[in-house]
Amino acid sequence: MLTEITDGLPEGYVLTAQIILNDEIEVLSITTESWKEDSNSGLYYRVDPANTNTNTQRHIHIAAKKHTSSKDKQVSWNQDASRHDAHSFNDSFTKRNAAERLAKKILNIGPNVSLEAYQDDELSSLILESDNNNVDQVSIYRIKIE
Repeated sequence: MLTEITDGLPEGYVLTAQIILNDEIEVLSITTESWKEDSNSGLYYRVDPANTNTNTQRHIHIAAKKHTSSKDKQVSWNQDASRHDAHSFNDSFTKRNAAERLAKKILNIGPNVSLEAYQDDELSSLILESDNNNVDQVSIYRIKIE
């Protein structure tokens, strides 16, 4: 049933539905994938919007054309330059520099901001909030100290 619904949606369309199951309300969001080719690098990318239901930021997925369906063959970053999908991030991505340039361009991240390469779960648990100031090209982190 959901396949029939999503097959008729245009690319980049987000469908949000509330499902009631055993008196519990669940929110389901379905995004139709919209991969685009970057003419400079030949890489493919998809930008997903921020989602308050899943507490995710706007982010980008980047892959070779043949790997757009293989999460473990992709790299992805959030709007604040942190790694997205840390559990499936491809640390040995062949065109890493080109992917970083593409992510910065599409997400409008300043050239002097470093994209997060490795996310240590212990360290990430200390970060309460992060933001990029694209004007000054500075990353700002608010952390908790225990």
